[in-house]
Amino acid sequence: MRHFLPPSVSAFYGLAAAQERWLREQIEIAVKEADDPSAEWIQHEVVRAERERAALLAESEHEQNSRILSGSSARADDRRRQAEHPKKRQAHTARA
Repeated sequence: MRHFLPPSVSAFYGLAAAQERWLREQIEIAVKEADDPSAEWIQHEVVRAERERAALLAESEHEQNSRILSGSSARADDRRRQAEHPKKRQAHTARA
């Protein structure tokens, strides 16, 4: 049993016949996988948390690699920040 998109929908999204066929095949595969009793369902919150964690790790690795390549270090970054904000440093040292 095949369901076809109304021509107005295909035209709206600019789908050519080959693209529409491919899309339908992908949808059929997904529906079969979802209907399979042995399909493992994962909560949306779990998937979202894993993606956020992966993004943070990738960002952290990128920052580390950038520092390594630029010869920068965390201490140098701290010194640069202090130089950019001398009033904060002076206020902090005045209280000490």
